Amino acid sequence: RLRAAGRTLGVITVQPAAGRRFEPPPVGTRLDARFGQGITLVGATLSPTPPRSGEPLTVTLGWRAEAPVGRSLKVFVHLAGPDGQPVAQDDAVPGNWTRPTDRWLPGEYVEDSHTLAVPAAPPPGPYRLLVGLYDPLTGVRLTRPDGTDSVELWWGTLP
Repeated sequence: RLRAAGRTLGVITVQPAAGRRFEPPPVGTRLDARFGQGITLVGATLSPTPPRSGEPLTVTLGWRAEAPVGRSLKVFVHLAGPDGQPVAQDDAVPGNWTRPTDRWLPGEYVEDSHTLAVPAAPPPGPYRLLVGLYDPLTGVRLTRPDGTDSVELWWGTLP
């Protein structure tokens, strides 16, 4: 209620801006992976699970802003081969380039999907699916409290 001099002038209702989410999105695997000072990867869903040779892999991430980020970061999703090098990857601004991190509000959740082209005939060996964030102007990755700069979402061999 908006009051002045003891009189009610009207009622104001404050609602979140359209398209903003303040409840966690549904995810297949719950995580709590903190990056830098202000972003948490709350979970991820892979489709298909496990990844398969020659089939597109969709990785849907759930992020939460803990504090203002202050700059636009990119998300990387890399399927690293036996030699540690990416055999498939997607690097992008969250939300298919529509949800830059410098516009996230504290407490806001952002759903973010990435699709990777998994090779049809990958070399044999173990693979790892890695996710993280980096500053596209410097290439510097955000670190986690343990000093690493990514989260492993999956590891195994590709059928």
